[in-house]
Amino acid sequence: KRKILSISLWPQSITFALCGLVGDISELTQYEHELENDLDAAFASLASYVEDYYRDQKIGTEDLYGVVLNLPGTVDYDRLLLRYNTKAPGWGKDIAMEKYLRAIFGDDVVLFVDNAGKAVGRAVLLDNPEYSERRLLTVFSTWGISACMIERGHVLNGRDSLIGEIGHAVISDSSETTCTCGKSGCLESMISIKRIRKMLAEAGDETLGTGEKVTFQKLFAASENGHPLARKT
Repeated sequence: KRKILSISLWPQSITFALCGLVGDISELTQYEHELENDLDAAFASLASYVEDYYRDQKIGTEDLYGVVLNLPGTVDYDRLLLRYNTKAPGWGKDIAMEKYLRAIFGDDVVLFVDNAGKAVGRAVLLDNPEYSERRLLTVFSTWGISACMIERGHVLNGRDSLIGEIGHAVISDSSETTCTCGKSGCLESMISIKRIRKMLAEAGDETLGTGEKVTFQKLFAASENGHPLARKT
């Protein structure tokens, strides 16, 4: 009868849902929230939202079997370490997630921490059970790039949880862009909208707009229409 509390701690929102052991989902609530770049402040906010959710759903930690937290970044599943949060670099590296989650939920729940892109991949399996007999790659690109490799219903993580972390594969020896993970030449930073806008600004062509007005949608549309700079970019 006990539930799993699923929490998505994403850059612009925090989402809560109650799940059963077979994937049934209920009581989904989303709070609009800007993720703090300070680790202690971020988890203080999370604790406050948990209290609100408990009150609204009339539940407590005693009603939970486990808690699942998904967020940006690479996770060491065995030790519940967040290697880094790509959208909150101020958190630092190799963060012990268990310490922060136990402070909110106590010692009697099972804990699991997952990468956001892989959480989305698991959701695809829930929505499309027929895919569980196939080899599948999902790509998540809401902010940054992450993929999830699924082999006959089993999410592949690899020895260092890096299978699917295509956003941090180094694709260039260029040092012009430094990724939030600290490396240069990562796929995520090389094809970011920030770099695209910089390239267009340096070319001095404002036909696609300037600054925030430049979007991937405008770039792709102009490229399809034969715009030389858009095609090159």
